Amino acid sequence: MNLLSKWQCLIALFLFSLPMAAQNEVLTPPAGLTQRDYVMTAVSYGEKAIRQNVKVMFDGQTAYLQGLSPTLPEAWVKAEIDDYSATFDTPQYLGTHTVGFDAVPQYLLGADTGTGDVSGLTMNYDPTTKAFSTTTSNWILLTRDPSQVSYIYDYLLNEVYILPEAIAGDDPLVTPPTGMTTKTCELHGYQYDEKHVANIPTHYTVEVGTVGDELYVRGLALACPDGWVRANVQDGVATVDAVQYLGNYNGLYDLYACTIDEVGEIKPLTFRYDAATNTLTMPDDDTFVINCGYETPMPFVYFTDVTIAPYSPQSPVMITSEPPAGLDHLRYTLRARDYETDAEVEQYVEVCFDGDEVWMMGLSADFCDIWAKGQKTGNVVVFPKNQFLGLYGEEYPIWLGGVDIISGTPLYSDFILVYDPATGIFTEPEEMNYLIINASTTEVYHLELLLGVVISPVGNTGIALPTQTDAAREAYDLWGRRFAREAAKQPGLYIQGGKKYLVK
Repeated sequence: MNLLSKWQCLIALFLFSLPMAAQNEVLTPPAGLTQRDYVMTAVSYGEKAIRQNVKVMFDGQTAYLQGLSPTLPEAWVKAEIDDYSATFDTPQYLGTHTVGFDAVPQYLLGADTGTGDVSGLTMNYDPTTKAFSTTTSNWILLTRDPSQVSYIYDYLLNEVYILPEAIAGDDPLVTPPTGMTTKTCELHGYQYDEKHVANIPTHYTVEVGTVGDELYVRGLALACPDGWVRANVQDGVATVDAVQYLGNYNGLYDLYACTIDEVGEIKPLTFRYDAATNTLTMPDDDTFVINCGYETPMPFVYFTDVTIAPYSPQSPVMITSEPPAGLDHLRYTLRARDYETDAEVEQYVEVCFDGDEVWMMGLSADFCDIWAKGQKTGNVVVFPKNQFLGLYGEEYPIWLGGVDIISGTPLYSDFILVYDPATGIFTEPEEMNYLIINASTTEVYHLELLLGVVISPVGNTGIALPTQTDAAREAYDLWGRRFAREAAKQPGLYIQGGKKYLVK
């Protein structure tokens, strides 16, 4: 180690040793300062949009900010203002928060975007609007270790804007006129789904009311079901006059209803309105967005090809049900193969019998505490499709059903099991009717897809699942339909021995 490196180490140790005693004291601003309401928007390291309330107080050229940390929202930090910049003392101790059984300390620092190392924190400051924003070289780092970025307990925030509420936008909730009658309608569209990186068909119910030339819609965001938007109807067009606030979700996200046009700009909602059929339709080039913020595109969820039309009684409803009280709850084991990975799946299922009704809880790993109801005729148990299981990611309605491949074309259908009263075992029919946990009520679009389902009383494995050795001797198409070796030589894409083969 050269002399310069030794001096650098000594200086670093000296600087870190002195403030650490003091930095483990939570900052308290001086009494008597005026407190102002701000809003902070940011993007986290995992590309998650963040919006939260912040309090700011000024004491000459010193600014105190409360609410930068999502886990310690009451903690204050301090910055010194110099013309167009705000420099924060670092590391600043914010307090401790609980992670599992650990009390984890948290410090405010900066992260250098070029190296990823810890650094001091400087933000842009606009003396005219009194707004703060991150510089291009700094991220806000909220860390448990002032000497490094650990990523496990850290929060890294980029594109941070801390704005007075007057600049961040006025957030009044829309209130419809007293006594307005509403009609239950359905929103249909294609919703972006991060798991599959594609648009999936979706629908859910909303409430629509009209008073003169004004039209009101409630429930556009499932995460804020009571939020209304108001539109003015003229010449067959319903126009919302501003990006409208729907409410706050989970204490962190203020959600707004808007559209994003073909060039990616945010603008208020516009619908074509057919008064004869009470139908609202989005313009072809617009994307309907539930946005985190009113100004910058930060979609919480978004849809294309949106239509809002009167509710049909035949449509599935988003209500879960439970078996009658007093039934015996029998413990079973579900075994199957995952369609995507070919890995064996094993999970517990509770089963109740009520005459010819069969109830099962745990058919979905993602909704393990939700019941599904089947009807037994003879030894065949049919679980009707479109039994609602819950919301995936708070925004995606998920349904239970089956995939019927007997006809040669995969069709979304009921889920069928065959029951053996002698052993108590449920199995799929020989023709294979797959269990699907589906993101659509009309098409095959799976969150989970299980093949060869066997549901046995605990301790009775009963029927063995096909092994990889067995599978290696057979050829399948991408839907799991088995082919004779000769048939699989026809043009197409096949799976054999766990590998995909393209036959031209």
